[in-house]
Amino acid sequence: MLYLDTSLLVAAVSNEVATVRVQDWLEQQGGPWALSDWSLAEFASALAAKQRAKELSSEDRAGGLRWIDGFGERGAVVWPISRANFHRATELVNGAEIKVRAADALHLAVAEERGSTLCTLDEEQAKAGTQGGVATLLL
Repeated sequence: MLYLDTSLLVAAVSNEVATVRVQDWLEQQGGPWALSDWSLAEFASALAAKQRAKELSSEDRAGGLRWIDGFGERGAVVWPISRANFHRATELVNGAEIKVRAADALHLAVAEERGSTLCTLDEEQAKAGTQGGVATLLL
């Protein structure tokens, strides 16, 4: 199963350089996909930030939130975050050779725990995943 990082989800519903590429890729993959409870919070935060920065209208933000709410109907599962995920994320951020933010490490930990491949647009996160032994796919 493919675990979708928030960078992909946000690009899918906003006007970014990678939007068309991500939309096409999602359509080609067709699922099944996974995301986490953390993905939902991070997605909502990113859309709110884009609206505050005038990069996204309130209507487009609302549309994006409806899109993510209906993602399960299109083959996605939402995984909960466990205490073990936080512990693994801590191990990843503590790795001297691994440069990764805590939020990105948490996504990596969730994907790893379930034997999933983390799909992302974030080069640093993909590199950290590879260094930490987590299956990653950089689009």
